[in-house]
Amino acid sequence: NRRGLTHFAFALDSKEEVLELTEKTANAGYTNQRRTPYIGETDILKVVVLDPDGNRVECVFKAG
Repeated sequence: NRRGLTHFAFALDSKEEVLELTEKTANAGYTNQRRTPYIGETDILKVVVLDPDGNRVECVFKAG
């Protein structure tokens, strides 16, 4: 319930990129909204990270 940007997403080229990014962001101290990547209801592997302003940054790979 804020004004302005609160969520954006990047499409990645592979499952490995999502896993690598998950590890890098965790090691850098960013908060992952979900501890590990997950497959959503549409066969998309994703991880959601909070940036320093609390915006959700979603990184996704279409798995199928």
